[in-house]
Formats: sequence, C-alpha cells, structure tokens
Amino acid sequence: MLILHFIQCFFFFFQAEDGIRDAQESRGLGDVYKRQVVGLSPLAALLGLILLSPSSFETSANQSSDLAASGSSAEYLRLVGSTLTKPRYLLFTLYLLLCNATPDTGKVSFYFYSNALHLTEQQIAVCSSIDQAAILLSMLIYPHTFARKSVRWTMSWGVLIVTALQSSSLLLFSHSNRILGIPDFAAACMTTLICTCASNLTLVPLISLMAMMCPAGLEGIVFSFFSSVTNFSSDIVQAQSSSMAMKYFGIDAHNFSNIVQFQTCVLFLWLTPVALLWMLPTEEELLDISAGIEPSDDRDPIPEIPMKAVDVKARIMVDM
Repeated sequence: MLILHFIQCFFFFFQAEDGIRDAQESRGLGDVYKRQVVGLSPLAALLGLILLSPSSFETSANQSSDLAASGSSAEYLRLVGSTLTKPRYLLFTLYLLLCNATPDTGKVSFYFYSNALHLTEQQIAVCSSIDQAAILLSMLIYPHTFARKSVRWTMSWGVLIVTALQSSSLLLFSHSNRILGIPDFAAACMTTLICTCASNLTLVPLISLMAMMCPAGLEGIVFSFFSSVTNFSSDIVQAQSSSMAMKYFGIDAHNFSNIVQFQTCVLFLWLTPVALLWMLPTEEELLDISAGIEPSDDRDPIPEIPMKAVDVKARIMVDM
C-alpha cells in the first residue's frame, strides 16, 4: 500500500511561509523545509485506460462483435476515442473542466481565521469538525431539496441559491458580525456550516449526471475519464486560478485589505455553471444514451400518426 501511495504521488519540498500552516497535506510550522504531496490519481486512471485489456470490459451490443473478433487494445481505444469525441461528450467535458476551475477560498479563509480573527488552534479544529459534519448534513438535506428537481434546475436555480447562501461569508470578511454583536468564532462556525453544506448540495446531481452520461458497455472507463477531468480541474487548475486571484487582489498570509472584493469576485465566478448551462445534455439526449441510440441515427423527430387517426381527427374538425 505504501508503494502504491508513492507511485501515485509526487513529493515537493518548499520553505514554509512565516511558520503558517494551511489546510494542505503535510504542512508544518517553522522556517524549515516541508513535504508537499500532489496526488496523481487522475493520471493513474488515464494510464489504466491504455494498459487495461478490452477483454475485461463488457462492450456495447452494436460493437461487441467487432471487439470480440479483434480483441486488440487499438480497437478498444478507438471505440473509447470515438465516443468521447462526440459533440455532446466534448461539451460536457469542457463543462466539467471550466466549472471546477473557478477559484477556491479555502486557503484565504484559513489565513483570515488565523491572522485576522486570531482564532486558536482548538477553535480552528472545531471549525474543521463542523466542516466535516456539514458534509453529512448536506447528504441528509439533499433528498428533501435538490433531489426532487431536475439536473438542469439544480445547475441553474440551485447554483443561484447555493451562491446566495455562500455570500454569507461576506459578513465575516467585512467584520459586519461584530456590528451585529456576533463573536468572530461563532460567525466563523456559522459561515463554515452554511458554505460547506450549501456547496455539497450541487455535488450529487453533477456526479449523477456523470454516471448518466456513460454509454452502455463503457460505463466504467467513461466515468473514470469524467472523474479524472474533474480532479485535474479542481486539484491543478483551481489551485492556479486561486493563486492568480489572490495575487491580483494582493492577498497573502497577512494582508486582507481586499478580501471583500476577492470574495465578491469569486462568488460571481461560482455562477459559471449557470452561464454554461447550454453545455449540459438534454433529457432526450440522456434517454438516448441510456437506450444506446447514437445521435447520428436516422430517427423521425415526430412519430408517425396512423392514417385512420388522421381521418378521425379530420372528421372531428369538419363536424366542429
């Protein structure tokens, strides 16, 4: 297990900044060099796409005979490639890449809690525990809220509702909680609970949509591809966009003069799924995928009406 962990990770060594610990793995105190682990699980999944034999997967009914006859990795990769290069899959892949690349406020919040609000280690630990509890709470709330709505409703109106709830963090960053008589620690706990619980409500519909986008016979590899794109965007691209946003607004471990402007900009960027709603598949496309119908199939958009039914309808109109 240790060898597998070593294979899946790169180790970077860096000088800790002013003894500040952030939420990243293996960060430490003091002016010393620490280890930073960057997971490569998405790359491992893509490597498995190339190395695994196609005989270990159940292929679709339309192409199973071809793969059974050839049994080659080239044919399997050609099938996967032809599937993922279709317009509806390319649009959905781009949607996952862009929506998960928006800046994150986790690092800024930690610096703000430590150096602006001066919360103790015990208080930050309590906020971390509330963050984990909020994830479970969101799973209990989800069946009674967004689970009753369609995916498109969730990724449009649901995102607007979630972003409005997450805007409550502006009260803490602007110190408006002190005007209302709310202590900083209590405000930090409430902000953590609301923001974490709200953000996870839109996570389950997106994962469900990733599963529904998988064609028959290629469920495992297509879902792994979507997961790899999501992890790449959230782990790598999002880290770069967050750093660029912090640099643009001049925010670091000790300077928070523009944190309200930073948070406002990030909140607007979190509305990206609403602007990209047109990239999501329609209900008809999802039904076609589940039925194994290709978009290039010759199908009549309007079902044929029997001639007898037309005659009856014409008589009724004449009688009227």
